[in-house]
Parts: sequence; structure tokens; C-alpha cells
Amino acid sequence: MVRTRNQYSCFGRGSIEWIELTGPDHKLLDEILVYKRSNGKDELLIIQNLSGSTATILLPKDMKGSIWTNVLNESQVINSNTETVSLPPLSYFWLKEIKN
Repeated sequence: MVRTRNQYSCFGRGSIEWIELTGPDHKLLDEILVYKRSNGKDELLIIQNLSGSTATILLPKDMKGSIWTNVLNESQVINSNTETVSLPPLSYFWLKEIKN
């Protein structure tokens, strides 16, 4: 995790934008922490499930049609048709958009 963090300069410098997400029922999810880190060079979306149970989030409309990869393990988390994502208890994604 430290190695991955050091690869992205936006963690140390740049802006942070807090984002509120809802579940599929459109209710605000207080147990989900979401923010975007960017510095002009790198941009990452961080999603953390702070609860002890699985949480399903409704992705923002501006993410639809994009592909996002978890930089911690290089797995594709969100594809162009994804509308919701489930996060296991106490888990997190560090997401980077794959540009076409």
C-alpha cells in the first residue's frame, strides 16, 4: 500500500474533494467515505466502507461509461455498464479512471 501511495503524487500534494454517495435506494450512506485526490498529474477516487457490513453504493452519473481500476491490485472494479458497486465490510478501493 505504501509503494502504491508513493506512485501517485496526488496523495501528498493537490486537492481533495469530498463526495457524498447514496445506496440504490437513494439514501445517503454515512458509513461510506468517498473523496477524490488530484493534482493535475494524477487523479484517484478513494472509496472506503467504514462499516462492519457489506455496502452497495450507487455510482455518480459522471462515472457511467467509464472504466475504473483499483490501483492496489490492478483489478477492474467498474466497467462502462456498472451502476452500483458492493464493498465488503471495512474495505476500500483506490480507483483510477482508464482513459481511452
